[in-house]
Amino acid sequence: MKILQQVGVIAVFSVAFVLTLTACQMTQETVSLEEAKKITATSQGRSFTPPPRRYVGPCLN
Repeated sequence: MKILQQVGVIAVFSVAFVLTLTACQMTQETVSLEEAKKITATSQGRSFTPPPRRYVGPCLN
């Protein structure tokens, strides 16, 4: 029974370790300052409409 508990603990830590490694991104895409200015300039003309504060559907009337 002790061996099964040890195997279970090792399995849990192994899965956690693998998930931690896959969550980290090794490569990061960066943009230059000029590219960032272009991106900002293209999105300045758009207006932002916030979503409604509360959903009023058929179930909530």
